[in-house]
Amino acid sequence: MMKAMRSIRGHGRPAVGRVGQQLATALAALCAMGWLGGGSCHVSYCSEDCDPCFEHCACNTICSHSHATFQATHALTDYFLVEHPVSNGMVQRTFTEIAGLSIERAGGPAWPGDEHVLAFTRGLLAVNPSHLARRDAPVEFVLDSLFRYETAIVAQFHQDVPPGRENLVTFLLDPRGNLIEIDQALAR
Repeated sequence: MMKAMRSIRGHGRPAVGRVGQQLATALAALCAMGWLGGGSCHVSYCSEDCDPCFEHCACNTICSHSHATFQATHALTDYFLVEHPVSNGMVQRTFTEIAGLSIERAGGPAWPGDEHVLAFTRGLLAVNPSHLARRDAPVEFVLDSLFRYETAIVAQFHQDVPPGRENLVTFLLDPRGNLIEIDQALAR
């Protein structure tokens, strides 16, 4: 009868041997759980709908668009423009809510030096003459100043034009080189 039970169960070991093996496996599993449970194990997962090339992200801080073209990394395409007249026939234009333009995305370092800021802002002027340059003068800009503050970088240029046709362009970047705003004082 014992042989008949073994053939029904399909195992070649007596039932006592199987119970011993199951008991040993259970003890090993409990010991492993106790060993892992007593140690320190930390698992974290971060997920967000954020592109570090366009905004500051908590999970991912590395922009992976570094192979984009010069035109694509300097073109002013997504922005909000506010334009209003000021005294002496000047018009004040402010490009704000600018998306996707940064020194890092253009191939520069995450914490840019002055030379990177100047190269990036000159690239913006060269790629966006329809937005930033006077149409009745050559697209030649001269650097007026570059200032670094604790929370911002400010670069100011003027277009080389005859008197009375002024065009002053000021770039505001955060310390990491993300373009925040462009202000333009333009004579009519």
